[in-house]
This record gives sequence, structure tokens and C-alpha cells, in this order.
Amino acid sequence: MSDKLDFCEALWKTYREEAPKHGIEKPRGHEAAWGGIAVCAGTDAEAEAQFEDMAWFWEKWAKQFGQGMPLKLVGSPDTISRQIDEAHKALGFDEIFFLIPQGIHSSDQIISSLDLITTKVMPRFN
Repeated sequence: MSDKLDFCEALWKTYREEAPKHGIEKPRGHEAAWGGIAVCAGTDAEAEAQFEDMAWFWEKWAKQFGQGMPLKLVGSPDTISRQIDEAHKALGFDEIFFLIPQGIHSSDQIISSLDLITTKVMPRFN
């Protein structure tokens, strides 16, 4: 869940090197999924405003357990698509995950965000 692509590449490269020693063959792109907290809205400003609730939650709850803030996939469909494309070019992953702030955002916010992700972001990727 890191936005540090160099770190992810170093970690995944080490995995590719060590896995065969344990009978595991993983080609580039199959080491791990990549992703983070996803909040998609019509504009970047709208998504950032919605993300404030999740940031508050993470700061007040998860951080106390040693969990740093995951990668933010927060913005318009174009912004999130650019983030995914940049990371994919660097890492070559074949799976992505989205942490959705269910229980924090309203059901309308969640449905709207997921609708934008599934109709405007996902179709850009195979």
C-alpha cells in the first residue's frame, strides 16, 4: 500500500529473487497486488473533501496501532487513472485493490465513488 514506487519495486524484485529458492515461481507483475484508499468524485477537490473523514479516522484509530496512512487514490477518474497508470508502468502488477471507506462515508458517497471507478476508471485498463 505504498506510494513509494521505488520501494515497491525493490520489495517485489527481492521477492522474485527469493521465491525460487522456496519452489515458488512468480513472474514480474504477479508478486503482489497494488492499491490503496480509493475515493473517486467528479473533481479532485470534491474527492479530497470527502477523503478528510477517512484521514481523520486513520489518524485517530489506525495510527495508534502503528498503521501508517496507505496510498491515497483520491481524485477524479482522470487523476486516479493517472496514478494507476504511473504505478503500473513502474511495477507491472496485474491486480489492484481499493480500500473503500465504508462505515465512514455515507452509502450515497460510496455508491457514487464506486460507480465512477467502475464506469470511468476500470474501463481504461485491461
